[in-house]
Amino acid sequence: MKSRNAAVASLLTVDEVADFLRASPAMIYRLLKRGEIPGFKIGGDWRFDVEEIDRWRAEWESRTARSSTSDTCGQIRTAPRLSTPVEF
Repeated sequence: MKSRNAAVASLLTVDEVADFLRASPAMIYRLLKRGEIPGFKIGGDWRFDVEEIDRWRAEWESRTARSSTSDTCGQIRTAPRLSTPVEF
């Protein structure tokens, strides 16, 4: 069993999770509102277990990689060409 200090040390705040995931705190709050990220409240403040967030991130990256490869069906996507030249 974890000691109390170790358990508290493994909890992150919204700002710390945002830094960890390289996202904005606003994005973290949007994910929380949609129930897409594991977190819980202590009083009025959100907290996140670092191990759960790491597992969630790995699952999310795995889902994203699978969906991006299945969307292209082996084809390489290119940006559409402009019909008229752009002058600078």
